[in-house]
Amino acid sequence: MYCIYLGLSLFDPEDYDVVVKCRSDFSTKNFNIKDGDIVIPAWKVHPGPCEPEDSYVDYFAHGKGYWMKQYFKFYEKIKEMHDNDWGDVSLGETLIKSYIDRYIGKDHIKFDYDMDWMLRNEMWASDYRRLFEIGDPDKLLKVPATEKDALILGGNLGSQV
Repeated sequence: MYCIYLGLSLFDPEDYDVVVKCRSDFSTKNFNIKDGDIVIPAWKVHPGPCEPEDSYVDYFAHGKGYWMKQYFKFYEKIKEMHDNDWGDVSLGETLIKSYIDRYIGKDHIKFDYDMDWMLRNEMWASDYRRLFEIGDPDKLLKVPATEKDALILGGNLGSQV
């Protein structure tokens, strides 16, 4: 993401209707541009070292130019966040959520429940979810992978698209 931040000197995201941020080793399926200030994939399974309600998928985001520009300014605030203990700089998933909550506002986030993804040499997130459905279904109750799941869990993890 730091390269993207440096790229802000080359272009202004506000000049575009939609801007997409994607890790180079990230693949998607069922992806469609959705209306929203910032749209990120919903977790399909428990993210591991952090809780899903305390983190966002940090591999991919898209949204309106103005809001994505704010998203990319994340690197301007990392030291301030670290110095004030406003986020764990060692874990990108929680750090980006702390940044968004503090500087942008979680009301500007929408989750894409349809999109599926994988990182290089890994399984699709939906395949991981199927493994958890069989092996550890209790973890799935914490992670809304569909709009219906989010509503059952109280809908407090962000707005749906």
